[in-house]
This record gives sequence, C-alpha cells and structure tokens, in this order.
Amino acid sequence: MKKILIVGIALFGLSLAVSAQSGQLQKLKDAFDHLDKKDFSNSLKLFRELHSQVDRTDPSFSYVASGTAESLFSMLLDVMKRNDWKGTIELSNEFLKLLEDDASVLDPSWLGKKYWVYKDLVVAHFGLGQRDLARQYQDALYGAYQKNQLPQGIDRQYNFEKFVHNDMNVWGYESYGSPEEVGQGTSFAKHVYYVFSRDGEGNDKDLLFTLETVKVHKLTKDLPDFVLTKRVYQKDRVESETYWAFTFKDPIDYGELHRRIVEFLNGGFTPDSRSITKIPIKKTPGP
Repeated sequence: MKKILIVGIALFGLSLAVSAQSGQLQKLKDAFDHLDKKDFSNSLKLFRELHSQVDRTDPSFSYVASGTAESLFSMLLDVMKRNDWKGTIELSNEFLKLLEDDASVLDPSWLGKKYWVYKDLVVAHFGLGQRDLARQYQDALYGAYQKNQLPQGIDRQYNFEKFVHNDMNVWGYESYGSPEEVGQGTSFAKHVYYVFSRDGEGNDKDLLFTLETVKVHKLTKDLPDFVLTKRVYQKDRVESETYWAFTFKDPIDYGELHRRIVEFLNGGFTPDSRSITKIPIKKTPGP
C-alpha cells in the first residue's frame, strides 16, 4: 500500500499538494501507515474521514476509496472471528455500499470480494436467528454459482453458520450443487459441520469430527433424503457412524437442522451403523 501511495503522490503531486493545505495529505499518509501496521480500526477511522472530505474528482480519491475498502474488509475478518454478528452486518453493508458507490475508481478485483461479504452476512444473520434475512444473500451466492462467477475458495461450498457449543467451535458449510453435479453419488453431503476444540483464546484447535447430512440411496419415496453421519478423520482412515434418528427431507429446514445438530452435540446417541475406510489422508479436512 505504501508503494501505491508513493506512486500516486508522484503522479498526482499537484492535486495532493492542494489537498495538503487542509491536512488531507498527511491524513492520507497516516491512514496508509495504520493500514500497513494492521491497525485497521485507526486506518478505517481516517479513511472514513477522508472519504467524506476529498472531492470525488480529485485523482487521490481512488487511493482513499481503495484504502477504505481494504480497512473495511480487514475489520470484517476481525469482527467475524469474535462472532460479533451485529458488527459484521454493519461493516458488511458499509462495504457493499462502498463497492456500489465507488465502482468507477476501485480496482475490479474488489468486486469479487462482495461474494465473501454475502457469506459473512449469511453467517451473521444465522447467528442472530434471522435466517429469513440471510436468504437473499444465499440466493445471490447460488445465482453466482450457476453463472460460474464465484471466486476460488467459495466456489463449491460456503460457510453459512458458526457457533460455539460446549467449548467447541462449530462451522456449518453447504455445498451448492446436487450429487449429480459434483459427481459424488450417494456419498454426497449437502451440509458439513466441522467441530473443533478451542484453545485458550477461543480459536480452532483440533478437528474433533464432522457431522454431515449424507444423501440417502432411496428405494422408496417415503424414505428421507438425508441422514446424519459422523466422521472422525485419522491419519490412515476415516471412521464413520450413521444415525437414523437424525434424518432430513429436501430442502432441509435450517432451523430444524441447527436444532438437531445441537441435540446431537449434547450427546447420548448410539449409531445404527459403523464403518472404517482405510485411505491415505493427505490433508485433514476443515473450513
């Protein structure tokens, strides 16, 4: 960012010199200094001020816009980590508005970030129990998936829920496609919950197991569409347990899914079947 700013000052020295009369040049330098130091709270404060002060026709405004975007996006990562759902929604909406208002001066790569923010809004609204408000952002993700517009990392599945239960971090992911689209047949899992232990600061520590809504190979129409399967990943094998007390119809109701996952995590259930798949696991799955 500093290099970009220096180039900008060289190219637009006259414009910035005029801005410097009101202290905007120093404020812009300070804002980028905070950004370089990952002091996102202070960088965002200064960029917000500059965004309202610098004339949009000033060539330096593009640097103000990009600095504001980066500060907002970085702050989002922090509030998401702290499960601050209200803060996530506020910053997400501010970021999306910035992308819309400043599209003409922002680098096009920023526009792809909106899909990550849609995901954040889904998680935040789920966290507040506002699943109906999350629907529009889920639809936007699915629409982008159908048009092959999603960036790598969110193009096959997305995180729709995150919560803490019994000192475990629980991350819920949903796949966009159908079993036929992803080529997994009856082993297809529409939803995967990754259950982690937590360290002293509340971060993910070890992957304990996953809980997956696995597609049922239906012989009759009255059978459920998905059954809950627990998987424990070891170095050389995957241990699976199927629980027919936890079945779901398609489309799965998210409220029911959440309640059943919490019910399972409270314990006391015996699996109906167990299996071990001995395969070389090169990488432990996780969000």
